[in-house]
Amino acid sequence: MTNNKAYDVSFEKAGVIFRGVVSCINKRIIIDYIDVKPGVNTVYFDHIQPDECVPFNTAAIEFSPQNKDSFPWVKTLHIGSAVKCINISNQMFPNVKSVVSDNALFETRDMLVEHNRLLNSFYKRNDDILDMKGIKSIWPNALNGCMTKRVINTNDLDFIYEKSFCGYEPLIDPKTGTKLFGDVIVELNDKTEILEFPDDRYDIRILNCFNCHDFNKSVKIHNLQTLKNLIDNNCLMPNRLTIDLKNDNTEAKHDSLKLMETLKSDYVSGMFSEIEILNSSYFKSEDGIIYTADGEILLYCPKQRQGEVTIKDGTRVIAENAFKGCKKIESVALPDTIESIHKCSFMDCHALKSISLNEGIKTIGASCFALCRSLNEIKIPSSVSIIPAWCFRGCPLESITLNEGVAGINNNAFNIAECDLTIPESLMYVNEGNFSCLKSITLKKNRFPAGLLFQILATTSEDERKTKISYKNDVFYIPHIHCETFKGLRDQAEAIELQPVDVIKNKIYIFLNNITSKINRVKIGLEIYEMTNDVNIECILKANSESFLVDQIRNKQEEAVIRLVKTGIVQPNVLKMALKMTEDDNMTTASAYILNALKDQPDKANFDI
Repeated sequence: MTNNKAYDVSFEKAGVIFRGVVSCINKRIIIDYIDVKPGVNTVYFDHIQPDECVPFNTAAIEFSPQNKDSFPWVKTLHIGSAVKCINISNQMFPNVKSVVSDNALFETRDMLVEHNRLLNSFYKRNDDILDMKGIKSIWPNALNGCMTKRVINTNDLDFIYEKSFCGYEPLIDPKTGTKLFGDVIVELNDKTEILEFPDDRYDIRILNCFNCHDFNKSVKIHNLQTLKNLIDNNCLMPNRLTIDLKNDNTEAKHDSLKLMETLKSDYVSGMFSEIEILNSSYFKSEDGIIYTADGEILLYCPKQRQGEVTIKDGTRVIAENAFKGCKKIESVALPDTIESIHKCSFMDCHALKSISLNEGIKTIGASCFALCRSLNEIKIPSSVSIIPAWCFRGCPLESITLNEGVAGINNNAFNIAECDLTIPESLMYVNEGNFSCLKSITLKKNRFPAGLLFQILATTSEDERKTKISYKNDVFYIPHIHCETFKGLRDQAEAIELQPVDVIKNKIYIFLNNITSKINRVKIGLEIYEMTNDVNIECILKANSESFLVDQIRNKQEEAVIRLVKTGIVQPNVLKMALKMTEDDNMTTASAYILNALKDQPDKANFDI
């Protein structure tokens, strides 16, 4: 007995001596020494019950011999059902030709394989075939001493460890210096800038292995089938891809369209930052971006592209989804030749801050710039007549320029736009879901475009936010307030918005004066009057000032009292009534303002204490 936790064991079976210990913890035999007598060609790895010195039954056995002896005369390993683990070196049994297994964990074949994992290849000779069928991973040192490079059926192999090829030299491609294990690239040549796949190796692929992580290489392929195999096998891919189709006799228009579908697929779209296409009848590339062969249509920009992008001169059309999801692009320079930008072309370009739309662009597609979350400025050229639905949805625009020529804005094109906006004379309509946060509107023509007034009034809120409206020297404000009166005005918006500005302004005053609550009437009117000194608003304030002051004094709202008194429009009799109330309530500051206002009557007060 070695200690109170383990018992020494030693036994011989069929000419093989096994020594080890029995663990009291898991009641398992652990063999750490094996000696095979000369002439014994089969070693049985199986369970045996230790002698009576072990006071319990053992359930399983592990073989992890530490001795470095070699038994080249052994040709067969036989594994029994109770074996849980075999950890041996190729050196111990270099000439094993077969493994026979009665154990569900291990396979019967010419190598030691456990659960689709290659444990030992043994010393296969140069003319032997290493058949990897069904094997998904290679255990460290599993190939140590193996000499054959005739490797087949590596389709299932998807993982290798750092020391999987320790003591084994894979096949080296003479052209690229790349190390190959069957049809799998397992090690790249650091001195090669371009990893080129041979024309006749459609099935070759890059394994996501220890020295291929984040490699900064370019891959060059010569046919579409190679690209398909790389993608289908979920292979590690570089950021730069070159497709040279000069020797691809199978290329046809159908195959080319399939290529574009493949490059735009969800899996592939995030792989590359640059793609170069050479010798294609249908495509060309410039600066890593794909165009039609004539260079007139930009088809696709790789999703890993970042920073600034300059689209080549002569491009007329940007295709649907061409830049969609390019989350690292910050600016795009368009040539003057661009005529059309199709739908969703720049959708989800989260880092896009700058793009200049040139005069000459005739059409912009729906959702073209949707969810460009860094885009805060846009200028719409006069050549664009209609801004389509959802075009700038989700863009936090702080500056919008609509040039003369823009005639219509469709649903939700500018669903958030906290900015000042000038309306060109050409703009005829604004559909729903637009301009929910405008600060001000400057009209070039003496009318509202159809739908614009409704959109402003549809943005109701509980705060005192309002939109400034300007036409020449005429300025007025449309309050955003959640009340039934202004809902009524919104319902009438379609009927009045094509009327001259002064008609609309007077209509707003009428609705303001009809607000049921006199307190709200003064609060809203005071906001507008402080900026405009409008005589119509002044009449509303005078008519309701007594009710307002009484309410605010009773509710201890001294600042609101002072704010109205400072306008100088409160009548003397109302001021005297308010003075008595503020003195009774010890509102000394408000009382001082009221006294000064009474002293300055009939002039308007314009002072600060």
